Amino acid sequence: MNKMSGRPTGEGVAGAAAGTMVSGALMMSTGGASVGTQIAAGAMAGVIGGGVGRMVESGGDSQMSGENMSMDAAWGMVGGAMMSMASGSLGTGPQPLTASGSGVVKEALTTSEAPAINAQKQAGHVSGTSQNVNRLKQGKPTSSFFGGESGERLTQIAHERGAPVPGRPGVKEHDFGFSTGTGPNGGMQTRVRVHQSPKTGEIHGHPSGPER
Repeated sequence: MNKMSGRPTGEGVAGAAAGTMVSGALMMSTGGASVGTQIAAGAMAGVIGGGVGRMVESGGDSQMSGENMSMDAAWGMVGGAMMSMASGSLGTGPQPLTASGSGVVKEALTTSEAPAINAQKQAGHVSGTSQNVNRLKQGKPTSSFFGGESGERLTQIAHERGAPVPGRPGVKEHDFGFSTGTGPNGGMQTRVRVHQSPKTGEIHGHPSGPER
């Protein structure tokens, strides 16, 4: 049996997808759930489904990591959004999504249109990278994503979904409701703050918010 690492395997992703489809089907049957509720349910189902998938592959000897959970939740949000779109429930909740509107559904499904990520600055906020290690050595307060791939996905979603930070031009922040990474003091954070360069248009993000 393969031991589980930080990056989700095919079985983990399949489990997350299966869990999300079940959640999406349940949300469709209610008929009145908001888009946000469906996406949140997808995130939870993604974490549960991914964990089950890994346990099946590892024979019950799977160890969950922060990156696994973040990736499964992010994929679950996308899957929940897709189920919401398939059910025709877009626009029935308190946060309607139109062709010109914003929301995690639209952004998650059109990541090819998202601004490019500044790899150097982004890497400074990914645990274990040389850029991240250098920031810590220099004593800079640093929040870190659990992994590079999950960090980029969360950054893209936060850029599209997030609210502008007052007094900070080009900065947005979004609270995902689950752990996105660790803060300067080692506690878990649930938000992601995204900075966009006024010159290049590139973005980079990092976990933010109160540490728990």
